Amino acid sequence: MGLYQRINAYTPEWMKDFYCLGTDCPNTCCKGWNIPVDQAHAEKYENLDDSELSPILMNVFKKIRVKKNGKQENRYFLKLLDQEGDLCPLLDKTRMCRLQKKYGSEILCTTCYFFPKILWQIEDQWSLSASLSCPEVLRKAILSTDPIRFSWIETDQDPDSEWLDISLVSDKRMQMLLLNRQKIVDIMIMLLQNKNDLIPNKLFCVCAFLNRLGILLNSEENSSFDLMIAEAVDYIHKNGINPVRPVDSVEDLARWLQLLSLTFNWGLESSARYHTDIQKDFLQLLSYAKNPLIIMAENYLFARNQVFYPFLRNNPYLLENFLVHFIFSDFLKQFSIYQNETTNVSNILQFEILQLCAVFSLMQFLFVKQSLISGEMDSSIFLEVIHQADQSYLHYPMYISQSMRHFPNMPLKEEDIRMLLSC
Repeated sequence: MGLYQRINAYTPEWMKDFYCLGTDCPNTCCKGWNIPVDQAHAEKYENLDDSELSPILMNVFKKIRVKKNGKQENRYFLKLLDQEGDLCPLLDKTRMCRLQKKYGSEILCTTCYFFPKILWQIEDQWSLSASLSCPEVLRKAILSTDPIRFSWIETDQDPDSEWLDISLVSDKRMQMLLLNRQKIVDIMIMLLQNKNDLIPNKLFCVCAFLNRLGILLNSEENSSFDLMIAEAVDYIHKNGINPVRPVDSVEDLARWLQLLSLTFNWGLESSARYHTDIQKDFLQLLSYAKNPLIIMAENYLFARNQVFYPFLRNNPYLLENFLVHFIFSDFLKQFSIYQNETTNVSNILQFEILQLCAVFSLMQFLFVKQSLISGEMDSSIFLEVIHQADQSYLHYPMYISQSMRHFPNMPLKEEDIRMLLSC
C-alpha cells in the first residue's frame, strides 16, 4: 500500500501464515486498553470529514501534552478504557472496524495496523514476534506439536518498533553480545528443544550456557564470537549437569513460595515492620493458626502432583513452546539498561538468567494455581493462563525488570537457579 517500507525479519515460521481472524476471533484486540496513535494518523483523524464516523472517532480520540527533554510534545491515543465495556465504538456489530471497512487499512494508526506483531531492531537486524494476548498467536505459538523453527520473511516495517543504536553502547563486549543476539537465541532454543530431558534440566543448561558465555566474553582472550559460542556449548556437553530435583516437601515448597513472594512483591514478606505482627496474626487467624505459606505449599503440592504434572507428561511441548516464544521475544530486550555506564556483560546475562528462571517459576505457580481452582487442566485452560499472564505481567518488560530487583542474590548463585527451577 506504500505507507511502509518492506524489510526482512527473523521470525518463527508460523508467522508466515499468520492472519487476523477478524469476525471469527473469539476475542478482540480493540478492547481493554488505550491505543497509542502516531502523529501522521492523528492529523488524519483530526481532519477527517465524515459526518457518520468523525463524531464517533472524536469521542474516543484523545490528545495530551507531555514534557520530554524540556520540550512540550503532543501524544495521541484512542481511549478505549473510557468506553462502554472498554470496547472501541468504531467496531460494527460483527466487531470489524468501520474506519477500515470504509477507507482501507491505510487509515489505521500504526498500532492498530501492526498489532499483534512486534518488531524490534538492533542495527540492521530485524526480529518479528507477536503478542500472546492474541488468541490466534497463542494457538500458533503454543499448540504446535512440532519444534518451533525460525526463518526470514518479508514484512512491513513498523516505524514505532523498538530500536537499539549500537553506537550509543560504549562497552565493546556489550556491543558484541547485542549484535549476536540471534545466534545466542538460536542456541538457547536448541538446548530447550532437546527431547531427551525435562524442562527444568533444559533450562538449567540454558542458564549454564549464558553464564559460561559471560565468562568467555569477560576474558582477556581475543576469540571470535562464534568460537565463544561453540566453546560455551561444548562446555555444557563436556561437563554435563546434575539434574534439577523437583521439591516434594511442604517445607521446601514454602521456601520457594517465599522466594517468589519476595521477587514479585506479593506482600507475604514485604509489609512494613510495624505492620508485620498485625498481618501475621490476621493471616494465622484466617489459616487456623497455621503459617499461610505452609497452607499454600500443601495446596500447591497436591494440585501439581495430582493435576498439572499428569497433564504436562501428556503434553510436554506446551510449556516448551511457551518458553521458546518468551526467549525469542524477550531475551536482551531491556534496551534502556545498555546505555547505563555502570552495567556490563556479566550483569546483563545474570539479569537474563534470573528473568528466565523467575518467569518459569511464575508460570508454574499460575498453572498449578489454576489446576487447583479448576480441578483439572487442559490445553484451553493452559492457554488462558498464558493469556492472562501476558496481559497482566509478561507484556510489560519494565515490570519484569522492577520485580527482578527484589531478588536477594545478584550475581545469581547456582542454588538460587536450582531453587527457582525446582517447583
